[in-house]
Amino acid sequence: MSKVSMKQTICRAFVVSAVLVMFAANADDGLQDVMREAGDTMLMMLPAMRTNDTSVLTPGAGQLSALFRRARPHFEKGSSATLAAFELLQARLADATDNPYNARTSLAEAFELCAGCHVQDTRIAPAFGVSRLHELNEYEAGEFSYLTRDYPAAMVSFGRVVETSKDRRDRRNALDRILVMSIGIDPDLATGVVVLEDLLTSGDLSNEETRLVEGWLQVIRPLASEPGQRQSPLQHSTIPAMDRYMTREWPSFKQFVSLDGQQVYWVLIRAQLHELLRENASSPQVPRLLYWLAVSDRGLHYRFDNSLSSRYLERCMTEYTAHPYARTCFEEYQLLMTVAFSGSGGIFLSQEQHERINRFRQLVFGNEDP
Repeated sequence: MSKVSMKQTICRAFVVSAVLVMFAANADDGLQDVMREAGDTMLMMLPAMRTNDTSVLTPGAGQLSALFRRARPHFEKGSSATLAAFELLQARLADATDNPYNARTSLAEAFELCAGCHVQDTRIAPAFGVSRLHELNEYEAGEFSYLTRDYPAAMVSFGRVVETSKDRRDRRNALDRILVMSIGIDPDLATGVVVLEDLLTSGDLSNEETRLVEGWLQVIRPLASEPGQRQSPLQHSTIPAMDRYMTREWPSFKQFVSLDGQQVYWVLIRAQLHELLRENASSPQVPRLLYWLAVSDRGLHYRFDNSLSSRYLERCMTEYTAHPYARTCFEEYQLLMTVAFSGSGGIFLSQEQHERINRFRQLVFGNEDP
């Protein structure tokens, strides 16, 4: 299949959902105005990310923080996971504003949180237009479209990155984005197979990238051809069923799946967990979902202290203290903190971090021994 037809296939896969969700997104005009302003600010900041121009990045982070504070009522209507991501986003923007030397790193993490939240709600809402991207290179254009939920445009831009870019990191990030857009937003494994097979036959992949995409397809093809199999996380449509899957089934075969194949499973697991959270936001069993979201985020990103994983766990412990999974969340939280501050010379938890762990231990266990 030619390169042009690959792009056409990708865009066709999203066009129906784009029309439907654009209509839904217009319901909250106030939020749309805020997000449009945020998009304009990001458009200005992305070229500065490339050059690490702190004269643009630092004030831009402050502008974004102020805009998102205006949108806080919207985030408070969302799930516990959404609010956790929002609070971490504000923390990252504050870091970028207060510490110019770390602005680029903090903003990269903030933008990743924006993208993660948008993927969770499965909406596609192109609102800026390709003509706005003329000052960005192809990778930046893809990132901007991805951040602003214009997934068809992002697919085209990231496809061009794979075709033309010599930067290995940009190429790998583009492939990861294509994987998430193919199977992780509104999971359609058959479409994912088509998109990834088109990539394989495009002639644009290096040997290493070919092995990566083949590893993804080794998992996606059987799940797409036999969608009812219990190994698929998408088949577990209730919280108890998904909890059993994560506790028993996934660990039983995970060791036989390649690392590239595990990435596919984690993308699908997160998609299903967020779907369950959207459908069961007021369920008393939400702590189970928060715990597994923390585990899946760690499985994909390998971040520990002050990560989205830790925020999920903190929200589980503070909002659902009496639930049995609050204790499970504490154990995972303690492990995260210990690993984050461990090195070849031992564990280096500060007094403040020890106190943080002890506060959560007291909250969850009271005077009992863990």
